[in-house]
Amino acid sequence: MESRINAAFPWLEALISYFQSLKEIDDEIEQIRASLCGKTQFSPISLFSHLDNNNKSFLTLNDFTSFLDSQNSSFDELKLRKMIHNFDKDNDFSLNLKEFLGLIIPRKNSALKKNVCSMVKSSSNNNNDVTPEITANLKDLILREMDLVKELDQISGKIKNSRLFSTYEAFLAIVGSDRYLTKSNLYDFLKKNNVMIDDGDVTQIMFRLDTDND
Repeated sequence: MESRINAAFPWLEALISYFQSLKEIDDEIEQIRASLCGKTQFSPISLFSHLDNNNKSFLTLNDFTSFLDSQNSSFDELKLRKMIHNFDKDNDFSLNLKEFLGLIIPRKNSALKKNVCSMVKSSSNNNNDVTPEITANLKDLILREMDLVKELDQISGKIKNSRLFSTYEAFLAIVGSDRYLTKSNLYDFLKKNNVMIDDGDVTQIMFRLDTDND
């Protein structure tokens, strides 16, 4: 049965590879987030302010390029634009504080996530200095996010160039009789195709796919 499915959908292997790569790289990114947010001196608002040139209360492409330049990092500006777009839920080409938190807060470590959120709500620990160790962690996080953009772009190209590829059929392969792609049917699809995944992994993936945040 499986060989018949692969014959009918020759792009299926590339589609599965897309989600597998997303999970694996996101696991690495999650470790960087945990290292960043676990620092004693870490303050989410102080870090946001550190990047926010001219105190605009939002972060633009220029803010991120200035930060990476200050860290002597080489980067592809197009990949950086796409990285920002991945977290720009209201599509205004910038990141507000809430969207910035989506970039830096761990999603699997519930205790650490709760701690960071409480810092934001209580405004505690928000006047801390941003140490070189914290900026180095943030630089690593942004660059790894850009690596993810590059990797997924390459796999997306393979999927679209695969024989008989159809976006509609790929959508149906995941959702079945459902009308929307949800955590539940995505989890079932990946498990059925032997991707080692748990509920936290699916939550991570859905965060990236769900551009209108519904």
